[in-house]
Amino acid sequence: MKMKKQKNIRAEIVGLRFRGCNITGLATTSWASLSFTYLFPSAELRLGSQGQRRKSSMGLIVIFLISIELYLNWAVRAQMDALPKPTLWAIPSPVVRRGANVTLRCQGHLGSDRFQLWKDGELREERNASWQQAKFMLRNVDDLRDGRSYSCRSGQGPLWSEFSEVLALVVTGVLATPSISASPDSPISPGRTVTIRCEISEEPLKDYIFALLEAKNPEPLQLQNSAGTFFLKSVKAEDTGSYSCIYYRKTVPHRGSIPSKTLELTVLGLLPKPTLWVKPGLVVAPGINITLHCLRPKLSSLGEVTFTLGKTGIQEPLQQQNSTDLWTSFLLPSVSPKDTGNYSCAYRESTASVKGSEPSEALELMVSELILEAPWSLLYQCKSGNSVGGFCVVSNTLGPEESLGIHFVSFSDPLPRPTLWAVPHPVVHQGADVTLMCQGHLGSDRFQLWKDGELREERNASWQQAEFVLRKVDDLRDAKSYSCRFGQGLLWSEFSEALVLVVTGTLTKPLISALPSSTISPGRRVTIQCQIPSQAPLQNYSFALLEANTLEPLEKQSPTGTLAVFSLLSVTAENTGSYSCIYYKKTAPYSGSHPSQTVELTVSGQLPKPTLWTQSGLVVAPGANITLWCSRIKLSSLGEATFTLGKAGTQEPLKQQISADLWTSFSLSSLRPEDTGNYSCAYKERRVPSRLSKPSETLELLVTGSLPKPSLSALPGLIVKPGMHVTLQCRQPSQTFLSDLTFTLLKIGTNQPLQRQSPARTSADFNLLSVKAQDTGKYHCVYHRRMVPYHLSEPSDVLEMWVADALPKPSLSVWPVVVSGADVTLLCQGPSWSSSFVLYKDRNKKILSSMDNTHYLTKFVLSHVTPKHSGNYSCSYQLSIKGSVWTQHSDPLQLIVRGSDHYKILVIVLSCVAFLLLLCLLLLAILCQGSIPVGSLQGESPRRWLCCPYLSCLPHQPEFTREEPLYTEAAQERPREPRVTVAESPEGVMYSQINTRTLNNQKSNPAEKTEGSTLYATLLGH
Repeated sequence: MKMKKQKNIRAEIVGLRFRGCNITGLATTSWASLSFTYLFPSAELRLGSQGQRRKSSMGLIVIFLISIELYLNWAVRAQMDALPKPTLWAIPSPVVRRGANVTLRCQGHLGSDRFQLWKDGELREERNASWQQAKFMLRNVDDLRDGRSYSCRSGQGPLWSEFSEVLALVVTGVLATPSISASPDSPISPGRTVTIRCEISEEPLKDYIFALLEAKNPEPLQLQNSAGTFFLKSVKAEDTGSYSCIYYRKTVPHRGSIPSKTLELTVLGLLPKPTLWVKPGLVVAPGINITLHCLRPKLSSLGEVTFTLGKTGIQEPLQQQNSTDLWTSFLLPSVSPKDTGNYSCAYRESTASVKGSEPSEALELMVSELILEAPWSLLYQCKSGNSVGGFCVVSNTLGPEESLGIHFVSFSDPLPRPTLWAVPHPVVHQGADVTLMCQGHLGSDRFQLWKDGELREERNASWQQAEFVLRKVDDLRDAKSYSCRFGQGLLWSEFSEALVLVVTGTLTKPLISALPSSTISPGRRVTIQCQIPSQAPLQNYSFALLEANTLEPLEKQSPTGTLAVFSLLSVTAENTGSYSCIYYKKTAPYSGSHPSQTVELTVSGQLPKPTLWTQSGLVVAPGANITLWCSRIKLSSLGEATFTLGKAGTQEPLKQQISADLWTSFSLSSLRPEDTGNYSCAYKERRVPSRLSKPSETLELLVTGSLPKPSLSALPGLIVKPGMHVTLQCRQPSQTFLSDLTFTLLKIGTNQPLQRQSPARTSADFNLLSVKAQDTGKYHCVYHRRMVPYHLSEPSDVLEMWVADALPKPSLSVWPVVVSGADVTLLCQGPSWSSSFVLYKDRNKKILSSMDNTHYLTKFVLSHVTPKHSGNYSCSYQLSIKGSVWTQHSDPLQLIVRGSDHYKILVIVLSCVAFLLLLCLLLLAILCQGSIPVGSLQGESPRRWLCCPYLSCLPHQPEFTREEPLYTEAAQERPREPRVTVAESPEGVMYSQINTRTLNNQKSNPAEKTEGSTLYATLLGH
């Protein structure tokens, strides 16, 4: 029995060749078999005499020992280079409602080829996946079944990585709804701390975790154990949005509550600045088309915004675009050297034009004839040497180390540099939390944070932004220099500007003084000195002047001594406030001192003027309600202020409000025509009423309805080229003969009136000089009396004007599916002022015309189409301007009409069937030819010729199988014996050939005889 088992094992390890048939027996996956096939891929083992079997056994033992050594060597090396921990996250969020679908993604490292998902410590699913990532789908999630803790790991070869961080999947909709509240109420001044409370009743708080969510996308923003109080520190305008909260069980199953009601927060101030980048590059030749892309961060409170492109030295915006996306594009066609300069972009809410963003970082564009032509350069990731954007520029000769990670990158399409900033500030107290924000550009999918030139953290992030949180910062561990970069596809961007994080509270506080120190007149110069105390260690330090209440750095200096002098040139009343200073080490770690004592500066004069705006339009109907908002800038010296609203022509203030915030609101209800007029606001310090601000810019409010609407017309027309002069004429109706009128031109989407005129005649001409693309839009006008009562007209009909070098293309589509013999409708859609449409075939052949269009859309019907109707169709619209016709063709639409001849389909089907039959016959012939021994076909019937290969190749029938040693054919090593022809008797009895010499040799070794050692042939009767 032992002999039989050894033979069976050897048959599993090696491949045998028996009577012309290959039997591959690699049934095991042991390292010995793998090593054997790798080291000896062409090895062939023949089982024969006992000596041969001993030789083969010794060979297998040697191979097995070599394989064990190779495996141990490989395992030791693998232990020295363990697989990194993967990342697990949930899409769309780890907080989902019951019955929804969620996808768990496991991100491994380069070379990962299989992944496992574990649920509550037990293997749930394993799958093979490429691209170093696997997706695990959970459908119709249930709180009891799926509200669990998940982790994953990745595998490569025989190794498995560590488990990922545990992901708790919370399934909501089970527990009672919590209540949510915020303090202070909206709107909120920038820089304040907002407290959001999430409360439940009749539940033990210790058993639950509270989560603050963004209402529109249930992504957890903060988590709190056993307390539902969340703090938003130093809020900014980007914190405006909708919030809700939930609570869920700490232990599995993680059953969550129904989300609370939505809480709306409005934070005043400027929106965060966008990012501007250019394609194809910053240095271009004349005549090239340049595209500038402006990207804003994702803000849940923003819908449609207006992007503007500006150039240094030009006051008016170059271009303006409305978009609901996070980005837009500005085209500079055929640039010339005069286009060289610094460009920036900004954005604002379309519904409230005064709430805008900070401008982006300036981008310098150079248009020059002297440009080196380099279509591409070879860049590679390197470990040493100078790098640009994470790559090194090399020659076309690469060493062994340099050949790793090669990418071909176009120099004309670089990734822009990201922006890195700290929230709340880059100067923080020891033990505080700080968030480092890395802002990439459109398409960014992964980010890296580097600390002192070494990679600290990498993560995947959407929306082109990633947050890296440093908790309980320490001066030795975290007071370092940080930078970030983002990746897209195979490329990495340049590194951001270095951000120095200063952690205060470790060195002795400095001394601070100001000259002059008493009440200062506006326009004077103030000097603030920051002195290191004598007991401090003598080192090189940098100094920072701070706003005392927020630690926001206002100015930095790096003197050679122990004294820094900060100068405030030409101070104004807004410079009034509290100041302090710190000093910190010039080299890492950037340990900082305690802040100095506070110095108070008081500058006399009027406070800076506030801003007055409204979120609704300034042209309203009688009986409507309107809210006017008055906001002031942040002044550290100002606490509570008294806001006043006034109207031109009225001595006393209309309304007053006392507020400690940076804003207040004035509501005007049930408006009447006499409420038409110019409004402004101001504020004063409550404790010192003599400190009064300048009045805001006036806001003209128009209440319509008492006079008939005027007419508005355009000269030379509604469609003009850039640079032309356009006159919009607003005329009062012919049946009215009113005098002392003021005409106002308005543009939809802009709250402020564009122009006003008070002519002596019954019409007003508004001149738009050298119009640009941003002048495209919809206009209307109103008029009102200049004397009390202020009667105002209804708005005129809207007039749409288009400024462009060429008309926009129409679009052509087909409906329904094209079928031979049916009617086909082609839909052509153009702009609103299209007068007529024309349908063309093959570009120039005019086939149909339409004189009128409905809702900018015309239908062209082709009746009973046949294959002859196939071709390329396009359409255009026509508009007569000064006797000329402007036309613009749509993109061609290919129409294919196929015939309905059934015989063609039948021919194709029959051809395929015939081909398959011929292929089967060919395969059968090849199989039989390779299986029948030469010379064995003589005298055999066709039926025998077809059946013979299977008798010699296939194994015996299971019922006749016996565990016996097999004898190999030795005919090639000995003289050939006379063959006995196999014949078939009339009774259907088959005889097989027996090798008598093999039997005689077997008899000469009686010691090797075992029971049942003779091989018998199977005789089948028919």
